[in-house]
Amino acid sequence: MEMGTTTGKMKMSRRSRATKKMKEIMLKPSCPKINRRSKLADYCAAEDKEMKQARKQAKKDRKRAMHEAKAEGSTQEVRKRPRVSSDQEASGKEQPSCRIGGRGSRNRESFDQLRKDGQRVVIDLSFDDLMTEKEVRSLVTQLAHSYGTNRASGKPLDLYLTSVDKRTAEGLKKISGFDNWRCHVETRHFSEVFPKNEELQKDKVYCIGGIVDHNRLKGLTKQKADENGWDTAKLPLDGNIDLGESRKVLTVNHVCSILLKYHETGNWKESLKQAMPERKLK
Repeated sequence: MEMGTTTGKMKMSRRSRATKKMKEIMLKPSCPKINRRSKLADYCAAEDKEMKQARKQAKKDRKRAMHEAKAEGSTQEVRKRPRVSSDQEASGKEQPSCRIGGRGSRNRESFDQLRKDGQRVVIDLSFDDLMTEKEVRSLVTQLAHSYGTNRASGKPLDLYLTSVDKRTAEGLKKISGFDNWRCHVETRHFSEVFPKNEELQKDKVYCIGGIVDHNRLKGLTKQKADENGWDTAKLPLDGNIDLGESRKVLTVNHVCSILLKYHETGNWKESLKQAMPERKLK
């Protein structure tokens, strides 16, 4: 690692010398223009050759160090040794080791425990067939934002994605790290995940309609809930926040953020103020 740093310094100094030499050659009045260009090209070629040789030598030195470490049985230590500055080496401070399953593993376990105690929130994704390709992509983006906000919370929701199938499922699988999301991903409809006769630990399970329709299918989720005898509720926007001329239509991730903030604070006014997009506020 030290060798790489030294090589970087050598590169910088060579660039400085090259720039200075270029100016000297180009500004030298005694040299015809053609000769100046020829000299400059020769100088640059020599500099490139010198830099290549330095890089090649540095690579050889690294390989030699690896072979020596392997012979001593400490290859793993050399490969994973963190970069340290000369000041850190001089101070003699011990550097953190690179161990798999350290702080990240503990954070995941801690988060899983926190979300088990959180309010259960479902995003119903059973509207796949009703959306265009563009709307499905928009929904997948909103789901990623919803998950990210919840994952960063110190008091997360117990988040469920239900009816994950078809194009929505394909879109989610394209998200880097989706397989490691710390939430429930169900292919079943939420009515199967939470049967009516189940005794819930929490008072309610909040279900958000996972659909992007640009107002083409207005009232669809309410109609579906009424047909199945599911209780419905709306966010208490009136009296808690002034939206001015804005329409009271929110994206999936904004609704999820509002519920998360309320879960954290227990205050609707503060939750709406923090989670609502600025363009919606008066």
